[in-house]
Amino acid sequence: AVVSTQSTGIDIASLLFQTVSGESYVDPGCLVPRVLLVTSGLMSVAGILCVNIGLHYENASTVALMRNLDTVLAFLLQVLLFGEKADVLSLVGTGLIVTGTVLLTLSRMLGMKCGVEL
Repeated sequence: AVVSTQSTGIDIASLLFQTVSGESYVDPGCLVPRVLLVTSGLMSVAGILCVNIGLHYENASTVALMRNLDTVLAFLLQVLLFGEKADVLSLVGTGLIVTGTVLLTLSRMLGMKCGVEL
């Protein structure tokens, strides 16, 4: 019954994908890639929900800057896990994102200690 449900879910996803993109869906063929694809989608939705929750508690500029840290994480995983070579532009971009995030966090912390809300 579980295989039937998974096959039906894949068939529905395939139909939706073909309808929207005009391209055909390529079935990965075994369970592990399917689970990874579904997990990736669920984690993306969870990330978007966390951003929306963060917008209730923080300024949009802060949330946007913190959201950019996922780019840094993806870059680090690309270099560390997949052995990709980092070019100068990627390193500069990563440095700018990390520096901006650290400076924003420090200014928030110092502002709270001084009683000034930033």
